[in-house]
Amino acid sequence: MLILEKINVQRSSSRAHKKARRGENHWRSTVVAVVTDEAKSKVLLVTSDDSEFWGFPKGGIEYRDKFSPLRAVSRELNEELRIKHANVRTRRYLGSAFDLERTDQKRSERNPHVIGKHMHYVHVTIHERTRLRPNPAQHVSQAQWISSWAELKNLPMTRHRRHMMQLALQKIGLNWALETA
Repeated sequence: MLILEKINVQRSSSRAHKKARRGENHWRSTVVAVVTDEAKSKVLLVTSDDSEFWGFPKGGIEYRDKFSPLRAVSRELNEELRIKHANVRTRRYLGSAFDLERTDQKRSERNPHVIGKHMHYVHVTIHERTRLRPNPAQHVSQAQWISSWAELKNLPMTRHRRHMMQLALQKIGLNWALETA
């Protein structure tokens, strides 16, 4: 459930990195970009080569972002889709949700000690005609605009991810997100 709350991002410290190397669990704060066109009629989804699942663009909140999801979202869109900062319009912070799914086996095998992430959802808009250039170096192979719940239902993704998408899209007031039947 997405809850609007004060932004509380867990700071990534050298202590957390040392714990991860020793095999101890730690949490990593992540920003999730709920990207819509300016008319809020379409949603941008991405997928990578190492996963068959589709989802919102996302990435870690880093020290250079000053632990702000609002700053991190613009940087992540630039890294993953090569969208210039000037083309990203941050609308609002939607809240945080704890995401425990571990369906991406390849990533779990690379770092099996990270058992979950603190997810910060941020609504941003870009112009529909903005050129999207997926960056394979950032593990993004495809990007696609979705304009109906029927289209979204046909894309491969976990039940939990689809549910979280529905909550985020309803929170920003996207009408077709209500067509869940």
